[in-house]
Amino acid sequence: ETFLVKSKSAALMAEVVRSEGGLLLKSLIPELMNLAAQGPAPAEVAVQTLRWLPEEITVSGDDMSSDKKRVLLSALLESLPQVLPFLYRVLEQHFASYLASSKAASAAEAQLHGTVVAAVLDATFALADWAPVVSLMNSGLLHACAHLLTQPDFALKACEVIKAVSSRKQANEDCAAFQQAMMAVFEVLVGPMKALLESGYDRLHETELGLRMCETLGIWGHEHIGTLGDGQKLSVYLQEMLAVARHASYHVSNLTLTFWPAALRALGDRHKAVGRIGRPEGFLAALLEVAAAKIERNPRWGEGMYPDTEFDTYQEFREFHAIFRHKWMEIVKQATQQEPLTAIGVAGRHVEASLARMASAESDPSEGARLDASASLLQ
Repeated sequence: ETFLVKSKSAALMAEVVRSEGGLLLKSLIPELMNLAAQGPAPAEVAVQTLRWLPEEITVSGDDMSSDKKRVLLSALLESLPQVLPFLYRVLEQHFASYLASSKAASAAEAQLHGTVVAAVLDATFALADWAPVVSLMNSGLLHACAHLLTQPDFALKACEVIKAVSSRKQANEDCAAFQQAMMAVFEVLVGPMKALLESGYDRLHETELGLRMCETLGIWGHEHIGTLGDGQKLSVYLQEMLAVARHASYHVSNLTLTFWPAALRALGDRHKAVGRIGRPEGFLAALLEVAAAKIERNPRWGEGMYPDTEFDTYQEFREFHAIFRHKWMEIVKQATQQEPLTAIGVAGRHVEASLARMASAESDPSEGARLDASASLLQ
């Protein structure tokens, strides 16, 4: 069967269930499980059907009435204790077969099992927007995604699942259970990110996976850094975010700029609270050091010289850099309000170093840019 035929078959089955508002779902789940046991191609159809079932829940429109949507959502939530373990079993089985087939140099067989693994990741991504985070974590699927980040054929899809879950806000779930689940998501994410920073830091901007991992790390922190109650874990996380912010690529560094204001607010509030872990010592100084480098404007920039590996035209770069620099300056202001003496100390050291170099034979035209950046910090 071609992918198109299998996909259309799955979409058709899902549409029939949706048209009934989910009333057929309870009887369909066992049938899909039986279908999945018949081989890779039927398993792919079964999993794709589960992937398409929630389609109408998160899409606005008049194709399905609100009453039917509520019935479908209720039926889907009721089915999760069956569906999530089923997806995990299918993923485990076919990933093992994929590895075995790859080791045996059976490319066609490996591809069959690989498509099932990809289908499970697509189905998990479809659940990640609305299924309870605690249930998703307890299913083992997110830990499986963390493992699949090391597999080139599945890494991007696995990262998309983790990113979707990282962006979730607490809804009707128990607060303590939700925070515990999000801490587990943190553990799922921070380990692979550490490995990526150690092994491929200079190439982060060259791969889609590197960019998405950096984006996911920032999204998790933007929403959930307040749940990090362990000082060591907080320090590790901030060090990883500082490494991303420090990266030479403008596009990589830019992925942190939404995170820092939220982090500074959360950590500032915690710093004032009695008995709570606040900002790690030296963190704001390190952040301001990164900011000092990022707000520099190279006097040589122009039509003939700009980061042309990241931007198609100088005009595109100018527009990007104006916003980029402004956001960093806002972060500097926010950090300065929290630790004025630290900010003055960082800026003062940069001014002194720039003036000393300008007075020596080491001076070059870029020194003026560093002094300008230092002056901006002082302002």
